[in-house]
Amino acid sequence: MGYRKLENSELKEILFQILCAFADYCDANGLQYSLSGGTLLGAVRHQDFIPWDDDIDVLMPRADYMKLQELTKEKPISDRYVLNAYESHTADFPFAKVIDLNTKVVEECTTNDQYLWIDVFAVDGMSGDEKTDRNLLKKANRYKKAYGRAVAKFGAGNTKLRAVLKTPLLIWHKMIGYEYYAKKLHDICLTYDYDHSDYVAAICWSSGPQERIPHTCFESREKKTFHGREFYVMSCWDYYLHSVFFGDYMKLPPENERRNHLMDAYIRTED
Repeated sequence: MGYRKLENSELKEILFQILCAFADYCDANGLQYSLSGGTLLGAVRHQDFIPWDDDIDVLMPRADYMKLQELTKEKPISDRYVLNAYESHTADFPFAKVIDLNTKVVEECTTNDQYLWIDVFAVDGMSGDEKTDRNLLKKANRYKKAYGRAVAKFGAGNTKLRAVLKTPLLIWHKMIGYEYYAKKLHDICLTYDYDHSDYVAAICWSSGPQERIPHTCFESREKKTFHGREFYVMSCWDYYLHSVFFGDYMKLPPENERRNHLMDAYIRTED
């Protein structure tokens, strides 16, 4: 038994199959989800993956996110796909991933991924006060960046100079430990109750204060086509994309901003 390196098109097809299995599982068990981030943008702008993107993100209300963890303890998504999550002590990061056990990943910049995956983020409540919510999301974003530095590889960076200059910062965050930052993020997420909040956000891995959205429009869903199949998305997808991607999300970014995960992925073979 060995491994074969995947082409980018093969990698995306595996991610898509994980998403399909996840969506089928949610539908069968009455769990709510929505495509998010670049995956939602891909569905709206390309009806597919963003051409240079190589990951999949989904959101779930906190209650459904926790119920998913309980259900998969008794009935996994499949023999091949496993849910790893912070709350079940099967993940070091403060969210969940559905991983494909028939794959392995070698990332250039980080140490914490071993398999191909899709990210599953809980959506939590907010105070309703815009200033308070903005400060909370800024604080969460700082912990997110600190976590990233705590799991980053030494010597990795866009340039050799940048890699050298950030080394003292990495040492500091690694001394504190990624566990500290993951717990801080998790605790911040639970500040306000989802069910009694007028505004909600994926606090655990937000890009900043612009991700705050009305509760009612997140709860309402419709379907969008992604890679030839329809998936659920929040009804306020336009509002969300305008906020997260700062305005005209239909306009392609400059080529120097078209980034993906710096990684090599492999599939298990029988020979």
